[in-house]
Amino acid sequence: MAVRQTNVFAVAPENMEAFVALIPEARRLIEKHGGTLRVWQATVAGPNSGNILGQTELDSMTAYGAFTDALNADPDFMALTQKGAALGTVVSVILSTELE
Repeated sequence: MAVRQTNVFAVAPENMEAFVALIPEARRLIEKHGGTLRVWQATVAGPNSGNILGQTELDSMTAYGAFTDALNADPDFMALTQKGAALGTVVSVILSTELE
């Protein structure tokens, strides 16, 4: 059963270019540890329009647990997280499991 973590970021317009420039490094690190990253921008979402959604998908909760342990132990990912935090704010984190 697939698992998806969605992180929603509010990024000020003046920080958007720098925030988007971090995506290739985020993708590289997430893939290094077994995840798949997709990034979206909310286009028609009321007050959430413009927010960035980063969705990481894994095959199972077991894979998700191993992934988060490895990612959180990766100093390159921790440094990237600090760069992202300087440019945007995490609005929400949603962990979802596939129904079918």
